[in-house]
Amino acid sequence: MKFAVFLIACFIVVVSAKQQQHDWWPKPRKLKNYILNIVKLNFSKDQCGENEIYDECGTSCPDTCENKDKQNDECTDDCNVGCRCKDGYVLNGKKCIRPEQCPADSILPKPSM
Repeated sequence: MKFAVFLIACFIVVVSAKQQQHDWWPKPRKLKNYILNIVKLNFSKDQCGENEIYDECGTSCPDTCENKDKQNDECTDDCNVGCRCKDGYVLNGKKCIRPEQCPADSILPKPSM
């Protein structure tokens, strides 16, 4: 297992060194920034759908019809590059809709004891 981690780390270092030879390639300070830059290069702001906006540091726990009334304590502060729902909208499947448009069956009843 340690050997596999070592090989992956070596691969990342070699790829980083080779990519930095190009003037157009962003110079990463951290692995996280390096990965974010790769995603940014491959993502177009024009790919966002209706009621969505492009965000370079969006949440990893978007509001959905299922969780809109709940607080998610397990959500991290990680940045997600890409489209997210505009303010005032929640995710329903792959579409952003107003919370009042959420289907009734998406709001799960509280479990009874």
